[in-house]
Amino acid sequence: MRPWPLLIPALLACAAAPGEVYRWQTPDGVTHYGERRPGDAGDAVAVPMAPAPAPGAGLSADERALLKDADRRAEREQRARDAAAATAARTEASRARRCAQLAERRHQADADFDRKRTEGYTLKQEHAHQRRVEGLDRELRADGCR
Repeated sequence: MRPWPLLIPALLACAAAPGEVYRWQTPDGVTHYGERRPGDAGDAVAVPMAPAPAPGAGLSADERALLKDADRRAEREQRARDAAAATAARTEASRARRCAQLAERRHQADADFDRKRTEGYTLKQEHAHQRRVEGLDRELRADGCR
């Protein structure tokens, strides 16, 4: 048998139990509070602690409904912020891929031009290459890549 099913409720019960808080005064008149009784302070007094109220205790039904609505609204707003952040991340990743593709096409156009230059380009071919490169540069700038 595994001990976990029995251990977890025991730990939760211990965590829920309030600890004692002690109050004592030093010879110079300073009052201190702590969870452990100090060894040298014989006059330490345990301070009575009231249990923490349950969430929503002392509220009317209307106030509890308002709190519940506020919690739902906060959750919806958080989901909307998370969705917007995910969309922004996807958009940025898409832009980065497009920039990389455009940069590769620009690099390839220059490499093709350099390779064909050795064969001899006509003026018309050089102008076509220049227009192609200028178009790629415009796309790079338009996408914020450079």
